[in-house]
Amino acid sequence: SLFCMSSVALAGGVRSLTSIATPRGSRRYIDIAINLTDGMFKGVYHGGSQKHEPDYEAVVERAFRGGCTKLLVCGGSLSDSIEAVELCKKLDPEGGKLFCTVGVHPTRVGEFEKDDTTAEAHLDALRDLIAANPDRVAAIGEIGLDKERTEFCDYETQLKYFELQLQLVEEFQLPMFLHMREAGEDFCRILTNNEGKWRRLGGVAHSFTGTLDEMKLITSLGLCIGNRYGICSGRMCGTSYATLWQSRCCSASHLG
Repeated sequence: SLFCMSSVALAGGVRSLTSIATPRGSRRYIDIAINLTDGMFKGVYHGGSQKHEPDYEAVVERAFRGGCTKLLVCGGSLSDSIEAVELCKKLDPEGGKLFCTVGVHPTRVGEFEKDDTTAEAHLDALRDLIAANPDRVAAIGEIGLDKERTEFCDYETQLKYFELQLQLVEEFQLPMFLHMREAGEDFCRILTNNEGKWRRLGGVAHSFTGTLDEMKLITSLGLCIGNRYGICSGRMCGTSYATLWQSRCCSASHLG
């Protein structure tokens, strides 16, 4: 997901981007979903053998050449989140350009109940990571619900740990980096029931592929949506931008 803007609200407040030179005139972008912890950036594809050396530096350099000024590395598990923090420090040692999220993706929240640790102990580990890296962690996520891929984690477990992780949003006063697949009603119900924890901070439903009605539900809460691969994707295929505007359910301020 790309945001095009002259300033961005990250942890610590609104920071001007005008001091950062960009190659494409006045257009500057913030990529809020760079999956650098994926094995492909280490040269490992589909769990196979390593095909090439890690190319993080080349990927980041290419992004900046293309007009990005800040990058948000996604955390999808505790281990991913730890790696995301480490990558930010390695690739941007002076800080100010690479940030990350900390949280557990809905398809991976089963890790809260694995090993001998309790769910609260697992949450504490996430909490400690955020507290130790206030200059790098810019959002809580990727958290949410995924009814489409319950083979990775059953839906009841997802419901439980989506709500639990909202504690981190309130405690650290960070925006939400959200995930939602075929679960619009429950997704919005949980957010509405916990509105006091996040309302002032907001968030974005990343890589949105839901229906028009689901989009209405999400944006009615004041949240943004991030479009996945262009507007013709998933169940929104065939829905034109004109239809979205005419529906009056989504303004430019809601698109990421």
